[in-house]
Amino acid sequence: MGEESEAAHWPPFINAFAKHIRASYKQPYTQEQEKVVSFLFGMTSHYMADVLWHGLADVENGFINVDAALNFHGDYSSAHSNCDTGGDVVSIYENDRDQIVYEQQGYNVTFSVLAKCTLELYVGDIVERWADKLLLKFASESPFLMEQFESYHIGGIDDMATRTEWEWNDLVTALETDSNFTSNNNANSNHFHKNYFDTPQSEYHKAFVKRILKPKIKMTPEGGIEIHLENKHILQSIINHHQQPNNNNNNALTTLFSIPKQYAYTGHSLSKILNTNHILIGSYGVSFKGSSQSGQVDLINTKNQITLSTHAGQKEYSRFGYAVCTLDINHDGHMDMIISSPSHDSKQHKYYTQGEVHIYLGSSNSSFPSKPNWKIQITFNSTLAELYMGTQLATGDLNGDGKLDLIVSCPYAHVDSKKQTGLVYVFNSSPEWNHDGSDGMEKIKSFENANYKFHGADAHHLFGTHVLWVESQKWLMIGAPYDSSDGQIRGQGKLNVYKVIGDDYKLAFSIVGFEEFDRIGFEFDVGQPWGISNAELPILALSAITRTTKQIYESKNFLGGSVMLIDLNRLDVNSGIEFNLNDIHHAIVTQFNSDQMFSRLGFKIGFADLNHDGIDDLYMTEPYRNTQAGHASGALYVWKGSSDFPRGQVWNCSASANQSIMFNVPRSKFGSDVIAVDVDGDGKQELIVSAPRETREFRYQGAVYVVKINI
Repeated sequence: MGEESEAAHWPPFINAFAKHIRASYKQPYTQEQEKVVSFLFGMTSHYMADVLWHGLADVENGFINVDAALNFHGDYSSAHSNCDTGGDVVSIYENDRDQIVYEQQGYNVTFSVLAKCTLELYVGDIVERWADKLLLKFASESPFLMEQFESYHIGGIDDMATRTEWEWNDLVTALETDSNFTSNNNANSNHFHKNYFDTPQSEYHKAFVKRILKPKIKMTPEGGIEIHLENKHILQSIINHHQQPNNNNNNALTTLFSIPKQYAYTGHSLSKILNTNHILIGSYGVSFKGSSQSGQVDLINTKNQITLSTHAGQKEYSRFGYAVCTLDINHDGHMDMIISSPSHDSKQHKYYTQGEVHIYLGSSNSSFPSKPNWKIQITFNSTLAELYMGTQLATGDLNGDGKLDLIVSCPYAHVDSKKQTGLVYVFNSSPEWNHDGSDGMEKIKSFENANYKFHGADAHHLFGTHVLWVESQKWLMIGAPYDSSDGQIRGQGKLNVYKVIGDDYKLAFSIVGFEEFDRIGFEFDVGQPWGISNAELPILALSAITRTTKQIYESKNFLGGSVMLIDLNRLDVNSGIEFNLNDIHHAIVTQFNSDQMFSRLGFKIGFADLNHDGIDDLYMTEPYRNTQAGHASGALYVWKGSSDFPRGQVWNCSASANQSIMFNVPRSKFGSDVIAVDVDGDGKQELIVSAPRETREFRYQGAVYVVKINI
């Protein structure tokens, strides 16, 4: 059964199937023939998904390959077993989803084989619907699986859908002409992998099916299959378990913006324009007819909620708007708009994503041109084949001229043949960026000609996942959440802090995690929540995004997350020393801990003087938190900065915070991005918070909210 099912979704079989259809069916197809043709398209989808998911043929950084490197010490077999079933579990947890050709290929598929396959797939799906029970088994082994299952750029669900569409175009050609199905990769039936039901995780299904549900199967007179489950009440309990009430209410929330398109992911990235109430909203998932995930960026006046301009991606699957920022890059006194397009030209480059950064120069009327004035690109002969340019964009005055410079982060970049080591390049702002675009052409800036270059230490460290410039100390902080100092602790993570001195820099200090999946460096910020003191250095808020927390006498909160406030004045921060969190308890003043599994406390954290009292307030989000509304609804917490700001261990963030919001739409991941903006000009700042997976009229259209602060 394994060989037959595997053969059914590889090019030789697809070719045989297409030839059979051409020889047997005449267009226009009958309704029954259309079903057969549709089935072939489905098998082609399976084939493409397999190539990307398992990293076959030309795909070096497929989903399981990367998951193995990040979470399983490079053990592909373990990652494969975890991902194949775990992917189904995560999908159901986060989403609301409810023979002749074989003979030509030399296989004999009987009714009993088809019946068994149907039974196992059907009942397996039922078992997986008890997703929050199974999630502990699979998601606790792989933070990457839970966070990147849909969005990862080589083998995530969205990527599979886009590349499958490209394969379908070739299949249409094969069906309509006397030609073979020519895939865009070199995979074939020799790339067999272990059948789904031979993986260790299938034992969960088999035990559940045989001992509890006790299924019986029979063929109907019409040729269909009926499955009878003896213990139906157990199945009903699973269904009821997923029907949770939605009775939450948040009066502080006002909807600011949403794009009415499915999978738009409105608000994946946010950035404010200094000294205005205008913001940029990046929505990389926006698709247009014939162009999936081209992406879109909208300029919004937050006070009157007016869309001032809209810029769309120039290429199919460019993911334009993945990151956004603003600065005066050409020193003309006007803010400029910077937008990353990390998958730009991915179709041309096959499975290597280089990407681009687009620069739109601002004008005196605060508008931007329809086309970019500049593009930052990789040169044709560059060794940086896999880059995914601009996962994050940031700004900072690195060269000390009083003007902000552009920071471009690429955590998936290959460095010296080491995969996904990561790098951060900085481009100085200067009048040299002037270009009015009157010739109708954008200018090209070579990515390799950056003024500052920072590189990760080793493969799969994802150096550059988050970056922050600290002006008062001339520090550039760069996170590498999968760095491991000894190679033994999975997802230990490291925060690297560089002192920039003129055109050069040196490592000032670094902080590494000590627990599995601390993933230090995923998110951080600096501020003074106890007020300005005589202390020379700020307080560092550092997220251990997927740390497993445990309160005394309580069960473990797997991958719930913690946020530590570290007094840097208690550390020798200019020594080049690598500090282990386990050795600097004396410097950790406050630690906020999640009280829920998988919730990712500290996904976003930030200091800002929200109430205009001269003291930094602290906000943090928990986008994977389950609320009364359902799974992964999300939460936001705000603490007022004062002498009474919390110290010690905090276990109930909702009770401790001066303001908290439990979002009331399931699977929205409210809190995926946050910025502070003075919306109404009263001197106090509101929080602009995105929920990019919110489903309204359209699945995952996303939304952005204004949160009125009351502290």
